[in-house]
Amino acid sequence: VRSGDYARAQQVATKLYSKHKKNKFLHWVVVSLLLQARSGASAKAADLAAMMLQKAPVDKDAPRADAPFNRTHLYLVLLHLDTLRSQRKFDAALALLEASESSVRLPADVDAIRIQLLRSAGQAKEAAQKARARVLRDPEDWRAAQEYIHLAFECPPPADLPSLDGVAVCGAVDHCARLRPGGAADGGCPTLQELEDVTRHATDDE
Repeated sequence: VRSGDYARAQQVATKLYSKHKKNKFLHWVVVSLLLQARSGASAKAADLAAMMLQKAPVDKDAPRADAPFNRTHLYLVLLHLDTLRSQRKFDAALALLEASESSVRLPADVDAIRIQLLRSAGQAKEAAQKARARVLRDPEDWRAAQEYIHLAFECPPPADLPSLDGVAVCGAVDHCARLRPGGAADGGCPTLQELEDVTRHATDDE
């Protein structure tokens, strides 16, 4: 199987699963289908992946406190979540995450997955709220702080806040406006390749 040949990988994995009936080959089939969907090669690949995963449902019963960590079950949960995300079934993915929190174990991982699902669903405000709570729990986590900053930039301004040329009537400058490439409100970050670019984005209060 050549790198990037996801259709061929699916064929090989399907043959191995048909012969050996092992879940690891079923997971390979699903991953190959999700990669095809992500690359745009097949519009129905995500739905087919969901159908294949019906053969490996997630056990939503909480494990015992003394039970060893089941990494295989965690991977299965993540595979189900990624499939639902590819199908844009974000509500179902969030519900599955809530039911499977005990399998993920680390609260930081649960928060990260929940924030990513909300972000993919276009719920930037809700994602930013979760990210803010994560920062407040661990102020020394710089990566969480960075994610919160990016999400804050993606949040649209209040609809009832009038502005004129990027300056609100109250006198507060909309710094987000100057950082959005081409003035777009897509929450993107500027590309700073040279020191002059940093100077050009600076303001009097910095």
